[in-house]
Amino acid sequence: MDSETNFWLRRARTGRFTRRSFIGGAAATGVGAASLGLVGCGSDNNSNSKTPGSSATSPAVGSATAAASETPKPGGSYTPAFTGPFAGVDPHNSVYGGAGIVPEAYNYLVRTEMAIHPEKGVIDDLAESHKVEADNVTWTFKIRQGVNIAQNDKGVAVRALDSSDALASWNRIADPKAGTNGYTFTSHWVDKMDAPDANTFRMVLKKPFAWTEASIGNNLVGAIVPKEWLASSDLKKWAVGAGPFVLSELVEGDHSTMVKNPTYYKQGKPYLDKYVIRAFSDLTTTRISSTTTKRTMATFRSG
Repeated sequence: MDSETNFWLRRARTGRFTRRSFIGGAAATGVGAASLGLVGCGSDNNSNSKTPGSSATSPAVGSATAAASETPKPGGSYTPAFTGPFAGVDPHNSVYGGAGIVPEAYNYLVRTEMAIHPEKGVIDDLAESHKVEADNVTWTFKIRQGVNIAQNDKGVAVRALDSSDALASWNRIADPKAGTNGYTFTSHWVDKMDAPDANTFRMVLKKPFAWTEASIGNNLVGAIVPKEWLASSDLKKWAVGAGPFVLSELVEGDHSTMVKNPTYYKQGKPYLDKYVIRAFSDLTTTRISSTTTKRTMATFRSG
């Protein structure tokens, strides 16, 4: 695992892969580009007008360096726009506009940060720590304490997420009847999963897999959902989780509004007070709106 991590970090730091080749490499191994932070709401920034190959530095590395030199200021709102439908917010099979909401409303065991923080690669989220055991197939995740479900009016009690929520979510991801984005990963690579105690979740693979963390942290795959909400008939219509933002409004074909989660476990974050995503029916209208309102236009791609 360490050698693979070092390989990708060396490539990122030396600018030896481009945005396109990195996404291509991830797609070839079954990892969606959204999991890498390169696709999704607000991830594509139009201000970078350089063409591929015009610089020896990867766009991802350059963006990370610039961001690290700035001091974030809390407050304000962010309104990107995209073309197409939200098509619901099912945490495990959303692939279009809804896929921009899911990673903000929910947590993941880990999150992939290669595009934003290439020096980190993978960071822990609901898991406060994780490791692969000596057999190279058993992955152990220690659940972070105090990650509380946000206040909601959907009947889901405010409580801390635990390993039973992780197990319930990953059991759904592995269910062939659920039609999830992560079924290919679980069916090909995962042997079994369990939660031996409230603070521990384990995943045992059929054989070692280099992209395990990237798959588990994929925005389109590994959302951890409160087990009560998984059973709700409104699962595809609304989002209830413990992520950085709380969904407050979703109007199909028009917009979604998310507000800062006041009980998010990372104190002082997110920096934004509000995150609004505008949906348009065609690319021309999207571009006109982005130009006249100075909004960011985000492009969603499959793969």
